[in-house]
Amino acid sequence: MDDSVILFGLLAAYLLAGPAIAVWALLRARRLTREVAALRAALEGLGAPLAEAQRAEAPSAEPPPAAEAEAVAGGSVPAAGGVPPEGLPEAEPAPAGGRDLAGLERSLTSRWLVWLGGVTLALGGAFLVKYSIDQGWLGPLVRVLLGLGFGALLVAAGEALRRRPLQQAVAAIGPNFIPPSLTAAGLFSAYVSLYAAFALYGLMAPPTAFITLALLAWGAIALSLLQGPFIALLGLVGGFATPFLVAGEQPSAWALFGYLLALILPAMAIVRLVGEPRGTRAWSWLPWAALAGAVAWPWLWLTGPWSAGDALPLGGYLVLAAAIFLLLRRVSEAPVPALGQPGWPRRLSQAEACAWLAALLFAVLGFLLVRVAESAAPAIGAALTLAALYLWIAWRDAALDGLTALAALLALALVAAWELPTDFAGIAALYSIEGRDHGAVPGPWVPEGFEALAVMAALLAALLGLGGQAGLRGAARPALWAAVSALTPVAILAVVYWRIAHLGLDLKWSALALALAALNLLAAAWHARRTLSAERDAVLGFTALGVTAAVSLGAAMALHQAWLTVVLSLQLPVLGWLSRRFAIASLRPVAAALAAVVLIRLVFNPYILDYPFGSTPGLSWVLYGYGIPAAAFWLAARQFGRAGGERLPALLDGGCLVFVFLLVSFEIRSLLGGTARVADDRLLEASLQSIAWLILALVVHRLDRRRPRPVLAWGWRILAGLAALQVVVVQLGLENPLLTAEPVEGWPLLNELALAYTLPAGFALVFARLLGPAGHPRLAVGAGVLGLALLMVAITLELRRAFHGPVLAGPWPGEAELYAYSAAWLLYAGALLALGIARQVPALRYASLAVLLATVAKVFLLDLADLAGLWRVASFVGLGLTLVGIGYLYQRFVFPPRVTPEAPPEPAAAGRD
Repeated sequence: MDDSVILFGLLAAYLLAGPAIAVWALLRARRLTREVAALRAALEGLGAPLAEAQRAEAPSAEPPPAAEAEAVAGGSVPAAGGVPPEGLPEAEPAPAGGRDLAGLERSLTSRWLVWLGGVTLALGGAFLVKYSIDQGWLGPLVRVLLGLGFGALLVAAGEALRRRPLQQAVAAIGPNFIPPSLTAAGLFSAYVSLYAAFALYGLMAPPTAFITLALLAWGAIALSLLQGPFIALLGLVGGFATPFLVAGEQPSAWALFGYLLALILPAMAIVRLVGEPRGTRAWSWLPWAALAGAVAWPWLWLTGPWSAGDALPLGGYLVLAAAIFLLLRRVSEAPVPALGQPGWPRRLSQAEACAWLAALLFAVLGFLLVRVAESAAPAIGAALTLAALYLWIAWRDAALDGLTALAALLALALVAAWELPTDFAGIAALYSIEGRDHGAVPGPWVPEGFEALAVMAALLAALLGLGGQAGLRGAARPALWAAVSALTPVAILAVVYWRIAHLGLDLKWSALALALAALNLLAAAWHARRTLSAERDAVLGFTALGVTAAVSLGAAMALHQAWLTVVLSLQLPVLGWLSRRFAIASLRPVAAALAAVVLIRLVFNPYILDYPFGSTPGLSWVLYGYGIPAAAFWLAARQFGRAGGERLPALLDGGCLVFVFLLVSFEIRSLLGGTARVADDRLLEASLQSIAWLILALVVHRLDRRRPRPVLAWGWRILAGLAALQVVVVQLGLENPLLTAEPVEGWPLLNELALAYTLPAGFALVFARLLGPAGHPRLAVGAGVLGLALLMVAITLELRRAFHGPVLAGPWPGEAELYAYSAAWLLYAGALLALGIARQVPALRYASLAVLLATVAKVFLLDLADLAGLWRVASFVGLGLTLVGIGYLYQRFVFPPRVTPEAPPEPAAAGRD
C-alpha cells in the first residue's frame, strides 16, 4: 500500500472521528441537562413548603453556587490543575422553558464547535504541508520540521490556555474542551509529520521512527493527566498503530511485546492513579481500549509472523500484561458474599468486569500459545506461570477469587487438548481370564514422547492442589478454594489417563488415584479439627467430594462391570457416617450425586444385559452386583436419616428397593440357566418372578404399616402392580400354555400351572384381605377379582391337562371335558357361596354369582350345541339343581323371611256377662 494513501487515510479517520465524538458528547450533554432540570424541579417542589414555614423565623438561604450545579450537570470533577479562582460571579439559572435550548447552545459552543475547530487546525496544517510539497517550496526535512513545529505550537497553546484562570474556572464548572482540542490537533500534526519523515521521505530508519512515535504516544498519555482522557485515547491509539505503520522486513517479537508492555503500563497506571479514585466516568473506556490493543497484537502475531523462537517473549508478555491488567485496578470495597448466600452472585463493577475479561482473554492466548508452540518448554512455563498468577491474584484480591476456577479450567484445557500422535493406541496391554479381558499388564507409566504432558499435568495438579489449600487461610470464600484444591487434581488425572491409557484397566493409574484420595482425606481431617469460617461445612463437603471422586476414579481404573459399581456404592455408608458424626450437611449432595451414578449404572445401563452369569447357576455377579449396593443404600439411608432430612434417605431407600427387585429378578433368571438378556423358560421365569415380587410387596407393605414412609407406600404398590401386570400380560396372555403349546411338566396340581396361576391367586386374595381394612377398598376389590379369576383359570387348565396331558394346546374339548368344566365351575361357585355365607363376606357371594352366570352362559351357548345324550342331560340337570340349591341357600341364610309377631288378644270387657 502506498504510504501517501496511509497518510491521508489517517487524516480522513481523524476527520470522521472528531465530529463523531462531538456528536456523542452533544447527546450526552443534552441527556445530563434534562436530568439536572428534573432534579432542580423536584428540589424546588420539596423546598417550597419548608421555606414558607421558616420564612418568619430565619432569613432565606442563598442559592447554591452555580459552579456546583454545573459540576453536577457535567458529570465530572475538576480536571487536574483546574481550581476556580475566588470572586467569580454566580451563573444565573436559565428559565424552565428555555433549558433545552440553553443546553444545546452550550454544547455547540463549548464542545462541538471547539472540537471541529481543532480538527480544522490539524487539517489546515496538513494541507499547508501538502501545498508546500505541490509547489516545491520546501525540502523534506524542512517540511517535517515545520509540521513538528506547528504541532508543538498547538500543544503549547493548549497547555498555556489550560492554565489561564478563566479556563480553570470553566474546568471547575464542567468539562473544558478547548485546551485538549488544541493539544490533540498538535499531537496529530506531530504524529503525521514523523510518519511522513519515515514513510515518505526516508529520513529515519525503522528503529528511530519506532522510538520517536512511541515517545510521542507516551507523551500524549502523560499530557492526558493534565488535559483529559481524549488525549490519552489519542496517544493509546497511536501507540498501538505504531508497530503496524513502521513494521520492518523482519519484525522482532522481543521488540514488539516489550514495546506493548511499555505502552500498556502507563495507560493502566493512569486508570489506577487518576481515573477511578476520583470516580470520573470519562476515564472508564481507557482500560477497555488498552485491553483491545493488548490482546489484538498477540493474536495477530500467532497467526502471522510466528516462529519457534517467539514462545519465550510472547509467553513473558502474556504473563506480564495479565499482571498489569489485574493489579493496576481499584480493589473493590464491596463485601464478597459466600457461595449460595444472599447477594451472590453480585454485580461486578466496570473495573472488575474489565479485569475478568482480561484474565479470560489472556488465558485463551496462553492456551493457543501452547498449541501453536507444540508444547515447547517456554510456552508450558508461561501457562504454568499464568495459572500461578491467577491463584496469587485470587488470594490477594477477594473480588477476583473466582480466578481460581479460571486457573483450573486453563489447566484442564491444556491437558485435554494436548496433541497426540495419530498412530498412538494407548499403553494398556490387556490380559484375559477365562477368555475375557480383565486388566492391563504392567508397563511404562508414560509412553515415549509424552513426558512433557506428564510433567505439565503433574505441575498443574500440584500447583492447584497445594495452592488451593494454601489459599484457604484467610480467604473470603474458602469453599471455592477447597473445591479447586480437591477436585482439579482428580480431574487432571482423569483427563491424562484418558489421553494416555485410553481408559484401559491399569493398576498403576489406580494407585495414583487412591493416593490423591488419601491426600484429600488427610486434608479433610485437618479441616475438621480446625475452626474455619461459616463455610466450614462447604469446605469439608468439597474435600469429601474430592475423596469420593478419587476413589471412584481409582475403581474405574482397576475394576470393570459390576465390581466398579460395588466399590462406588460402598462409599455411601461412609459418607453417611461422616455426615452424622461430624455434622457435615454438605456431604448430602455428594452422596446424592454418587447414588445417582450407581443407580444409572445398575438400572439404566443397557450393557449390563451383556454381562455373563457364569457357569454355576445362581452364583454370579448378580449376588454381589446388586446385593452389596442394596445393603450399602440401606445402611446409608439409616445413617443420613439419623442426621435429619427426608429427601436423601428417601432416595437411598428407593434405590435399595430397586436393587432388591433387580437382584431377585436376575437371580431367578440365573437359577433357570438363562442369560441376562434372554430367559430359557419364560413362563416359569415369569411365574417365579411374579411370586417373588408379590412376596416383596407384602414385606414392604408390612414395613409401611409399621413405619409409614412415602417410598414404602409407593414401593409396595409398584411391586404389586408390576406383578399383576406380568400375570395378566405374560402368564395369562403371551406365555399361556394353552396358546404356546409348551408342555406343562409335573404332577397334578403341583406343576407350572400352580406357579403361574394358583399361587399368584393366593397372594392376590391375601392382598385383598389386607387392603380392605387398611383403607384401600378399590385396590382390595381389584386384587380380589384378579385372585378369583386366576383360581378359575387354574381349575380350567388343570382339567385341560387331565384330559390332554402336558400339552394343553390341541383339539376342541370332547363331551366329557365340556361337562367337566361345567361341573367344576359349579362346584367353584358353590364353594365361594358357602365361604361367603360362612364368613359373611358379600364379595365372595358376588364372585359366586359371577362364576354361576358364566357357567349358565357356557351351558346354553356351548353345551346345548356340543353335548348330546346323557352328557347334555347331566349338564342341564346339574345346572338346574345347582341353581335351585343356590336359591335355597340364599333364602335360608342370606335373605331369610322375616316373621311378624302376632298381636296379643284383646282383654274381655269388664262387667260383661
